[in-house]
Amino acid sequence: MKHRRGHSLDEKLRELEDLAEFATIPGANAVYLNQAGDACIAAGEFERGLQYIGRAIDAHVKADRFIAAMALCKKVLRLNPEVVRAR
Repeated sequence: MKHRRGHSLDEKLRELEDLAEFATIPGANAVYLNQAGDACIAAGEFERGLQYIGRAIDAHVKADRFIAAMALCKKVLRLNPEVVRAR
């Protein structure tokens, strides 16, 4: 997703939330939620980023995309090995 220069984190997150909300393919919203998590982490908002990634995991599980959910769980463990949920 291309963002204009000076695009604030909150603007990016609103945009990604909108895309996630209107995704029509089951589990497609997980892609946008994961991107939101990555944007938060890149901006130094680690906990907020983990919340978005957690929502992406939930979206994958709800769509029976267990391999994709597992991949995100591994990502969470790389970011924070102490996270119990991902284990």
